[in-house]
Amino acid sequence: MSNKKLTWSVVHGMSTTRWAYDIGYEVIVCADACADPDPRAYAALLDESVFPDSWIGLWRIARVLPTSQINELRPPQAD
Repeated sequence: MSNKKLTWSVVHGMSTTRWAYDIGYEVIVCADACADPDPRAYAALLDESVFPDSWIGLWRIARVLPTSQINELRPPQAD
């Protein structure tokens, strides 16, 4: 995997998430910035504990993190 990174925060961007993963990006999904009108679909895509055997779970191809943890991933700013 390369050093390319993509952070995606829209559940309906699943095809974009898959595409980014397929071309070598390290994908991070911001879970609390995602939404779906069907809470079951949201859970199936983002919460591994709900459907651990789900083939569509984004956790299989991306790191699914809350906003607070994504902010911690930023490299320190140069002075």
